[in-house]
Amino acid sequence: MKKILVFALTFCLGWQTVAYGAQKEVVVTLDERTVTLAETPIYEKDRMMLPVRALAEALDADVTWNSASRTAIVEKELEGILDEAGNPFVWRVSMGLDTNYLTLMGNTQLLLENPPLLVNDRAYLPFRELAEAMNLEVVWHTDGTKDYVDLISPQMPQVALRAAGNYQEATKSIEMTWQNQENASFYYGADYALEKWDGKDWQRVAAMEGTTVPSIAYQIEPGSTKTTFSLWNWENSLQEGQYRLAVPYFYADTSKAPFFALEQTAAFDEKTPTRYVAYAEFTI
Repeated sequence: MKKILVFALTFCLGWQTVAYGAQKEVVVTLDERTVTLAETPIYEKDRMMLPVRALAEALDADVTWNSASRTAIVEKELEGILDEAGNPFVWRVSMGLDTNYLTLMGNTQLLLENPPLLVNDRAYLPFRELAEAMNLEVVWHTDGTKDYVDLISPQMPQVALRAAGNYQEATKSIEMTWQNQENASFYYGADYALEKWDGKDWQRVAAMEGTTVPSIAYQIEPGSTKTTFSLWNWENSLQEGQYRLAVPYFYADTSKAPFFALEQTAAFDEKTPTRYVAYAEFTI
């Protein structure tokens, strides 16, 4: 999945307004795409500070404000990763405006080197620290008149699943092709899900009652591999429409993974493998 979310809170927070340093033009890119910020970064003690909401919106992240605890919460769905319930994983960073900490996923605190600032009733946080808390790599450089900040999203495994043929009514199955461009093997089981497009979003299709999922692991080796997925569990629901399979898979040796894994983040130190997900669309 996947490193920066900074937001301009337009709440009156009761802080004393802080003077800040001279400004430079700042150019921000996300994965080589220029990001237009609704607010301008400022400098405090040579630290670049950004309004959180402006950057959160540029990253399609959600920002909420809890007035009771004076806490701002930034949430970003990590595309390509599932949580324990099989839903898209949501990364969460929160900051109480009366503390100097960022809290990751509600359980890990990171001490900020620079405390938040209040400028014109907007809360600013250190750019780099908030970006890295959101799993973004930050590369900074300058030409003397402009500062450049390149944000790089975490690299997910280069593993994809594509329909290799048409849905077969007689066998209630469809052949798929795994494309694994990594120099590593992955594994998937029979716990894949079926989803249907409703014109606006993908909706989970319930399997038949009493369905059991065998605990079998199949290998996804580097290169290309074909496999057949059975849809008998959804026999009564297979009407005409656009469908996709959501197939969770995992990598057994995350300590050496060149791609993003939750276990490598500050908020996750367990050894449970990250559950990635491959989607494959097809039509009935």
